[in-house]
Amino acid sequence: MLFLQQALLAVILFLTVISATSLEKQGRFTVNHEPIDSLKRSPEIDLANAYRKYGRTIPVHIATAAAKAKNDDGTVAATPLHGLSGLPSSNVSIGGQTLRLLFDTGSSDLWVLSTLLPKPWQDLHSPGTLYHPSQTSKLNDSQSWSVTYESGVAARGLVAVDDVSIGLSNEIAQSVELATNVSLNLLHNGADGFLGLGFDNVNGVKPNQVKTFFSNVKDSLDQPLFTANFKHDLTGSWDFGFINPTKHVGDIKYVDVDSSHGWWMVNVTSFAVGDGSFQGPYFQAIVDSGTPLLYLPNNVVTEYYNKVPLATLQGSSWSHPCNAQLPDLKLNFMLSGNKIRQTATIPISILNPNAKASGSE
Repeated sequence: MLFLQQALLAVILFLTVISATSLEKQGRFTVNHEPIDSLKRSPEIDLANAYRKYGRTIPVHIATAAAKAKNDDGTVAATPLHGLSGLPSSNVSIGGQTLRLLFDTGSSDLWVLSTLLPKPWQDLHSPGTLYHPSQTSKLNDSQSWSVTYESGVAARGLVAVDDVSIGLSNEIAQSVELATNVSLNLLHNGADGFLGLGFDNVNGVKPNQVKTFFSNVKDSLDQPLFTANFKHDLTGSWDFGFINPTKHVGDIKYVDVDSSHGWWMVNVTSFAVGDGSFQGPYFQAIVDSGTPLLYLPNNVVTEYYNKVPLATLQGSSWSHPCNAQLPDLKLNFMLSGNKIRQTATIPISILNPNAKASGSE
């Protein structure tokens, strides 16, 4: 199993994010999400793309390893949507048309593959659904948009306003970004577009940014929040406006969010491996539902694999025997409004879901 050395944290096992605003109106709704077939991954390429997404300089050894991964296996380079394959998608109604969108807390654009794409590209999206600008939509000729994801893929196009609803929610007038040009991999990832749930300040529309779906709907919710319940290879759900007591165990704990960069960023105060003692230094982590990967600082990964028998560092990645007993990884978060720390444990079954009896991975 490969576990990469650098970058940020993406926790998508059970995600609760809170937006502080007044509770003025009533409303709640739920939408299920279904897993998209997982595809072959390259850890080296994924890591390089993560640096690119978050505006960091890619270290030379990471860039070299990513380039080698592309050259060693042409199927890796051709894999649809590195960093996004295997993620669940949900039904969203736009102008009365049902599309399957990836809900992404790491971005802030609601965009769709559309009939404005060149015809050969439209054909490549089969059997997916393309959005047809309808009588309910109004094109804004003065606005355009572009996005780039952790996977390195990008899209751009025009902006319209149309009626959008999720689950049993009422329709709202929402800016919808229509793709006219996309990376070809985006046509094959099993989804018809993205619904960004990050903050408005990283929205990709120019010259005037637009509000996300959640920003537009939150004042009408019973509570200004959403939760995500992810299940491996099973149907999960997003709940808007309430916390379903059947989907969690124990009391809900809250941590402060730094939204200055447009992401759901929290502080991890310390970590521990297995039964070991907690240690620092603290680091910032981004809660990003748009990636199935877990990125951690170099010192955390090194400390972790020092506790795994026969684990070795090979270039930019660690490897270990597939039958190795992997310890749990524990992360401490500072709770909002006090100095009490809350520990989150990442279990062995998540770190090594495909353990084998022998060999190495």
